[in-house]
Formats: sequence, structure tokens, C-alpha cells
Amino acid sequence: MVKKIILSALIAFGISKSYSQNNVEFGLSGSYINSTISSSSSNTTSGSTNYSSKSGFGFGAFFNLPFDKNWSIQPSLNYQRLGSNITGYFFNTSYNVNVNFTASYFTIPVLARYTFTHSDFTLLAGPQYDILLDASKNIGGSSTKIKDNFKSSGFTAVGGAEYRLPFMNKKFGIGAKYQYGLSNIVKDETNNGNKSMKNRSIVASIFYTF
Repeated sequence: MVKKIILSALIAFGISKSYSQNNVEFGLSGSYINSTISSSSSNTTSGSTNYSSKSGFGFGAFFNLPFDKNWSIQPSLNYQRLGSNITGYFFNTSYNVNVNFTASYFTIPVLARYTFTHSDFTLLAGPQYDILLDASKNIGGSSTKIKDNFKSSGFTAVGGAEYRLPFMNKKFGIGAKYQYGLSNIVKDETNNGNKSMKNRSIVASIFYTF
């Protein structure tokens, strides 16, 4: 998996450089992530489950491939730590204490970008492919791996905005995105009280383009 991630990053970097004469930008980003879980059935015969948000982080690389002055495509390669704080029923056990659930992903969004004319403000939206790297639950400082309970991949819809900061030739920027998980991440719902789980997250980023 690590070799695939490194290879993908090198390919992305190579593509960005090959288009450098056509104003393609290569960039790096770092993010604060506030994430939680949405469930299609929070109350079943197994008992209720409550999900609340938790903090995480992410970082990655991207390149912008322009079509004209306004439109471009932005493929990215990112590492993200998502999850939720959980109380109640969670995979065949009922908890009356907080369960800190963490899921680490390698995410590959491909976003359409529209930059307003004579403006540094950009809107972006598109699909994202998620590859699960690890999953764990932490209860009172004791962590347990639970990756086998979750699907290896899924899809997410992404939408947001970016703004180029007016210094250093506008190489720096800030952005905010909402990630709406489309896929149920649970491998077998019968092991989770017939409850689905879908990722939801708000991502606040700072980026730098070369």
C-alpha cells in the first residue's frame, strides 16, 4: 500500500511538471478536519448509538490543470484521519463510556474548479475515492485495531471554496470543504446492529503552490 501511495504521488508530480508550460500548478496542503459519522439507523433492537464530532488532520499534494481563465481540474492525493466519538452500541458491544473511533484514509479527489474573473475566489466540487489504511477504537487510553470491520474503499462527494491570499505572488491560500460520504463504510451491518456508517467531515486547509 505504501509503495502504491508513493508511486501515485510521483506520477502526479511528474504529470504536473510535464504540463508546467501550460500554467499547471503543483501544490502542497495541510488541513484541520472535524469529522463525525452519519448512520441510517441509530436506534434498533440492539440499542441506540450516539455520534459526535472529533478533530483530525490531513495533508497532501495536488495539481491544477487549467482549461481556460476560469475552469480547471484539481486531482489530489491526500492522507486524512477521520472518525467520531461514539457512545452506545458499536460492533456487538454497548458502551456507556466514550469510544474514540479513528479511521485513516488515502483519499483521491478529482475536483472541478471555477475561479471568478478578476478574483482570487474559487469554487470547487467533485467526487473522491477513499482507500482505508487503518481503523481503531480507543477506550480510556486502550487502543484496538478494528480495520477488518470496515470496507477497504468507498466514495465521497466534495464541495467547497478557496481563496488566494494577497502576498508572496498569491502562492498561499486557504480553503474549506465539506466531505459527504456516499458509501456505507461498514463491511457487515449484522455485526453492527444492522446499522450503516457514513463519513461526514469539514476540512479547513492552508495550501502553497509552486
